[in-house]
Amino acid sequence: MRLASSHLCPPCVLLTLSFGFGACDRVPETSAFSELSASPPGRVNWRGWSNRDSARVLNRPLFVFLYSRRSYWCRDMVSRSFEAPALVRAIERGTWPVRVDVDRRPDLAERFGLGGWPSTAILTPDGDWMTGSTYLDPEDLRELLRRVWVYFNNPKRWTDFERERRNLALWTAREARPLRRAAVSSGLLRAFTDSTADALKRGELPGPESFIALLDGDDSAARTLALDRLKKVVSSPLRDSDGTFFQRQLTPDGVVLDTEKTLASNAGWLTVLARTDTAAAIDLGDALVRGLFAPRNGLFAAGFAGFSEESGGAVLLEAGRAAPRDRTVYTSWNALAVTGLAALYQASSKTAYLNLAREVLTSIRVRLTHPEGGMRHALDRPGPPVFLLADQALVARAALDLYSAGGDSAAFRFALELTDVMLERLLDKEGALRDRWPEPDTAVIHAVDRLVPSGNGVAVQVLARLYVLTRNRRYMETAGEILAALANSHLARAASAGALCRGMAMYLRLETGRATSVPPDRGAF
Repeated sequence: MRLASSHLCPPCVLLTLSFGFGACDRVPETSAFSELSASPPGRVNWRGWSNRDSARVLNRPLFVFLYSRRSYWCRDMVSRSFEAPALVRAIERGTWPVRVDVDRRPDLAERFGLGGWPSTAILTPDGDWMTGSTYLDPEDLRELLRRVWVYFNNPKRWTDFERERRNLALWTAREARPLRRAAVSSGLLRAFTDSTADALKRGELPGPESFIALLDGDDSAARTLALDRLKKVVSSPLRDSDGTFFQRQLTPDGVVLDTEKTLASNAGWLTVLARTDTAAAIDLGDALVRGLFAPRNGLFAAGFAGFSEESGGAVLLEAGRAAPRDRTVYTSWNALAVTGLAALYQASSKTAYLNLAREVLTSIRVRLTHPEGGMRHALDRPGPPVFLLADQALVARAALDLYSAGGDSAAFRFALELTDVMLERLLDKEGALRDRWPEPDTAVIHAVDRLVPSGNGVAVQVLARLYVLTRNRRYMETAGEILAALANSHLARAASAGALCRGMAMYLRLETGRATSVPPDRGAF
């Protein structure tokens, strides 16, 4: 059933709270989905990342297992490799085992992830790379542990690890080196869009931000290429029968799929399709609302697992089997949903989408703001203040999207407040934004889109838009500093830096005088 005024329950008054939003057609929460159980730990006595200093005290390598709750292969590795008593004893006697949920700690996923989940990072007691791998069956894990012990206990053989260590540092962008600053120019932007178009021609599938960068750009050939590829995506096995999208195709023909579904990636595709295919966007938006929206807290759940849970185990998802729902709530993922719903409202003119976007943004501000200001990452107890760049940037952008779509002046003020907090806490001496605050280790600064768009890329978009709305030159100057610090360093990965590319295009249009008009007054700021 599509989300439309005629199909919904009678209007009900939302909590006014800080935004004072009015009535909205409510979407009843469905009970047709089972809920995802907790991730099994196996027999290993896992510690948290905050307890890693014990590895230094005991002089043991860190064994870091990075996993997603919704991944079949993560659960399969746990059941096969972390249940065998001999392997468990070997892990606990020779290493300090740490388990990391990559959705709750995306900053650690950025540092130590190896391109998929599960990932296993073997680090020195000080947290530097030794070696690592993705999925490991018991035999491979046993061999990996043997190598680690031989090299760790024999310093003369550490040279055997050096190439591996260097490659891993490069893969995870952890190698200590200055950012290659460069002038931001139309030529650099063209190099980004050309690289992204070339990736499409090779059959790669860039993320939603990269598609939007091509669709909004001046290159008509690249725009046509992006539209053609989107049509193929919509008709491909990547799209489920309900209009949502699976995580990825594991084979080019789509025979093998990663059948996990996340709010983050689907909300991104919703924003793209709202620009190109309204019918497909409506199907996708309605499916997300039916399956993932929870009226009791006004927020969206994280997604669906790529497996069914039967007899206490994980079974690869097949036709006719319902996937369990992960009810965890993440801030940045809900911000992407607000952006997608606002875009869908503008494409369809259905006010139910706008009203729902308002409700979600209200809930984000009320339920996910930390008492010390700024956005928390998840709907948990606040705990110590830890702020992730992507959460701050994506919520600020969502607030501006809602302001553009519906003229919500409170949303505009929220974007201003959050941007100021983001710049105060995360701006680095390099000129770009750090991925988290406080930063107990070496600062990480990047602009590659992962499951969510890069915080730096989205921040540039926010700053450019705020300059148009406020004429505060500080926003424009900061956007330029971020681009100068990061754009040249990420050119080799341009197809994976769509958010930065979009921000660069906005910035250059303003600098060249092609986007100087202020949008119509939406009310008092």
